[in-house]
Amino acid sequence: MKLQAAAAMALLLLVFWRCTNIDFREEKMDPNDIYFDYIAWGDEETGNITIKLQYRAGGPDQPALLLQAPSSVMLDNQVLQPDSTKFTGPYYEFIVPANEFAGEHSIVFTDNKNRQYKSKFEFPVVGFKSEPDSIIDRRDLVLELEGVKPEGHVRVLITDTSFYGRGVEKIDSFDNKPLIITREDLRDLKNGPVYLELFREEDKELPETMKAGGRFYLSYSLNRSLILKDSL
Repeated sequence: MKLQAAAAMALLLLVFWRCTNIDFREEKMDPNDIYFDYIAWGDEETGNITIKLQYRAGGPDQPALLLQAPSSVMLDNQVLQPDSTKFTGPYYEFIVPANEFAGEHSIVFTDNKNRQYKSKFEFPVVGFKSEPDSIIDRRDLVLELEGVKPEGHVRVLITDTSFYGRGVEKIDSFDNKPLIITREDLRDLKNGPVYLELFREEDKELPETMKAGGRFYLSYSLNRSLILKDSL
């Protein structure tokens, strides 16, 4: 029985591995039907930006592909090498310090017929123009940010340490004015330690893709630990 169970487990692992590691040589797929799944994220705390690129067989929910020559992907003219896990399948990753990644960048995907699909982007690194006070009271909290384009949006989360606290969650547009957390926003928070998180996010369709399409999600976050107290 133990031998049979081990054999069954080995078979399941083999099936799972094949499902998450597909290439065109093993499967009869349309080589022109690849979905481009691009994600980039970073945060002030680590100081790094991670870019993760995956190519999926026919749509966003399909297994990731291992590219076969002459297919390749380049970031800023640097060819990326594949990596893989059992859970994600093949992916192409690049990690860089945020302070070395200013300006416009490009991703170039080359398919098996040497056709190229280009995506240009700027990563949304944001920061505080001036640091918020470490102790805040129940008045409007004014946050001045830099690095956000006028048409951009910022997602705000503030939580306290209470188990039942609802916290604050809102999305504000940015029009070169300070971001304001109102006293009404703060009323659901308990006095004491609170955790402020700001997310600059973009989720957009890629302009140059195969017929399956593609998307690019970018996110950068800031966080601060503050103390909330009653106004005098």
